[in-house]
Amino acid sequence: MAVIAGDSVAIHFLGRCFGQRTVLTNTYRCTVGNAGLTTAQVLNELLNEVVLAGGANEILGQYRACLPPQWSLEETRAQVLAPVRSAFTSQGFVGFPGTNANAATVASDAAAITRRTALAGRRQISTLKIGPVPDAASAAGLLTGAYGLLLQTLGTATIKPLLLPISTCQFIPTILTALGTHDGRDLTNFFIGTTSRVNRRRTVGVGE
Repeated sequence: MAVIAGDSVAIHFLGRCFGQRTVLTNTYRCTVGNAGLTTAQVLNELLNEVVLAGGANEILGQYRACLPPQWSLEETRAQVLAPVRSAFTSQGFVGFPGTNANAATVASDAAAITRRTALAGRRQISTLKIGPVPDAASAAGLLTGAYGLLLQTLGTATIKPLLLPISTCQFIPTILTALGTHDGRDLTNFFIGTTSRVNRRRTVGVGE
């Protein structure tokens, strides 16, 4: 198999804090594929790019900056979701903590990055929950300005199109349907919530 134009792809950052699993997922549609490389080769390059510190496609560094040092990355995964679902391509990590200077004391406090398409409607919104939020990043539930800037940087990274330098595959951040297919809902902008909120984690880990 290969990753080709029209494929839907997801990447996942799996971490843990205070015994709770955290998952950040970003979904894309492939606009330029590569029929000469295997699916695993392209997905591995995709994962390498989003974790590469200082790289043009980096997401992990911005994500870690929003998380306390008690958080740690355990695994990154990538998968073609549609039209034919592939196996996960996975990379494990040890010693990748959150890089925010402030600690957290609870696992369930989270910030929100709400991404939107250029269209109107409830189906044109995708929200990322970022947490646990460091204690010093909020006061009486209101996020600080400094923490908001970190979320702005992460939000920008999650709606940025990706161009892989080796395979030359290109991916556009998009909202997928429940079946994992894309229908033109490309992400173009975002806003940061002003308050932190409690995540309900009853279903974390279900299906793994």
